[in-house]
Amino acid sequence: MSDGGKAVAVSGLAYKDVAHPAAREVGKTVAGAVHLLLTPINFGIRTAQAALDDILEKVSHRLDQDGVPADRIQSPPTEIIAPVIRAFQYERQDPTIRDLYLNLLATAMHTDQATSAHPAFADVIGQLSPAEAKLVPKFASAEPRERMFPLARIVHTAGSRTWVLSPYSVDFNPFGDEMAPPVSLAAASIDNLVRVGLARINQGQSMDDF
Repeated sequence: MSDGGKAVAVSGLAYKDVAHPAAREVGKTVAGAVHLLLTPINFGIRTAQAALDDILEKVSHRLDQDGVPADRIQSPPTEIIAPVIRAFQYERQDPTIRDLYLNLLATAMHTDQATSAHPAFADVIGQLSPAEAKLVPKFASAEPRERMFPLARIVHTAGSRTWVLSPYSVDFNPFGDEMAPPVSLAAASIDNLVRVGLARINQGQSMDDF
């Protein structure tokens, strides 16, 4: 049997006992390490039913806290509940991401608010990092200035050539001190927020304009 075949055969043992001697031996190889790290037990993947039970408990508590009467609760569309279940199958899913999914589901189940819970929002949540997800409440603020962050792109031009020295430079960390990402990650996050339609960069405008 080839080395690849051995890795596949032993990977099945990882589901039952990642401490099995054979599993530890395969873990010494690159292929074995990949198999062990990508098994469901390492990701904390649970069944759809277990995820649904967790969702039912949490969304019921949330709707009850919001004072939504039973006669104003409806079944959510499949396009929303399906991605929520998938997200909750991962026990290591970031709590901020989970909270956004729960908010979307609770809104979709409340008959008075259901029209504002578009299924596309589930796809948007799935494309956010935990740091980006923490910015969503700020974007929902009623005050325009609280939804704005000053940015500057630093470039160097010589003749017909232009270099971007810094994708974005901010005079404060919009992600919060406790979760400050590296500058490169912050720039990528800003680009992603613009890509999914949660943010817009207004070139040439000042904070004093608002």
